[in-house]
Amino acid sequence: MLLTGARPGEIGQLTVNDVRQNLDTWVFDINDDDQTTKSLKRPSARRLVPIHKNLIDIGLLTYREHQIDKGETQLFPKAVRNSRGQMLADLSRFFPRYLSALGIREGQRYSLYSFRHGAIDALRRAEYLDHEIAFLVGQGSKTVTAGYGATQEGTINRRATMINAIDYGIDLSHLKPASPQ
Repeated sequence: MLLTGARPGEIGQLTVNDVRQNLDTWVFDINDDDQTTKSLKRPSARRLVPIHKNLIDIGLLTYREHQIDKGETQLFPKAVRNSRGQMLADLSRFFPRYLSALGIREGQRYSLYSFRHGAIDALRRAEYLDHEIAFLVGQGSKTVTAGYGATQEGTINRRATMINAIDYGIDLSHLKPASPQ
């Protein structure tokens, strides 16, 4: 969520097949193709989100292959829906309490959605405008133009450039898997 701007439920319902290549770019295919197990907040939430270079560097694609080798269909099999059909509801309730226990939450209102907000803020810091960000994070557009055509807004290369502009100034290299010797 921190490097995609995606909603918690969108990440939680990803299958291993939703992580795929589009042209030469690895993407998360956020969709509701199987409506028995997936849902989207609105039609504009259906989109391809390039995978941030840092996620690739720390082994997301290796993790995906591991899930496939184990016979898993879900990318995150422990992500489940509650009795009301909400994806990651238990984690959403747990997360603020966890931050409080760490002393991080003092006086703040953090939630899983804080990651989505953080990604949008990072895109703004990279000087993208809200109308440019909206299509990337699955928010609807209110323009007349948005109702025309069948092609998604923004090429994959443009989307990848935007996603990779998300930068928090943190070093994730310690999360990289060890290189085989």
